[in-house]
Amino acid sequence: MPGARTPCRFWTLYNAADSETMEWTRFRSTTVRDEADAARHLRTPDAEATALAVIANGGVVLFIRPMADLGTMAGMRDAAGALHGAWQPGRHEGFARVGEPGAPVWHELHTDDFDAAVTFYENVFGRRTEVLGDSPEFRMSTLGSGPDALAGIYDATTWPAGASRWVNYFGAADTDAAVRLVCELGGTVALDAVDTPFGRMARVADCTGAAFSIMSA
Repeated sequence: MPGARTPCRFWTLYNAADSETMEWTRFRSTTVRDEADAARHLRTPDAEATALAVIANGGVVLFIRPMADLGTMAGMRDAAGALHGAWQPGRHEGFARVGEPGAPVWHELHTDDFDAAVTFYENVFGRRTEVLGDSPEFRMSTLGSGPDALAGIYDATTWPAGASRWVNYFGAADTDAAVRLVCELGGTVALDAVDTPFGRMARVADCTGAAFSIMSA
């Protein structure tokens, strides 16, 4: 009913990017407990071939698992240690809502080894990267270019947090209102809302500890 509050629970979310060859998913796992159980998956036509490419490029394959007739999921770590994966679609192609409030609007890898990460994703998933910034204060490349960029790779070596990880950004009509709602539902705020050239952003976690970011134009 309108205005009702539902208890926090584990959930699964699939995101089909606007691309013939790429898809992102975010999944919750009861077995992988690090990086707040979050991983981003790139679409692949062959999960096993992608797993072999991961190993050949310095990554680690954690599992390859058929998901009934929905598709095949592979869990991996990239060359810098960030948890990620691959999704070979079957009947499930992913969800269609992207780039709007309540849906993913951006995905970004924060990495301790920028050069290794860029090379890894270019080689394993066959995507060219474009330099967005290359200064000590802001070093970042994107998978794809301009409005067609599907994700970012950010040099986080100067950040306090040590582990490389993927960050998911959800759209919001009002970032500050969304942050207040997170707190009402038992979540926490890691970084207060701040204005950036890309929109107003905040970093939060849900009541299970899964971290994500919120962004409004």
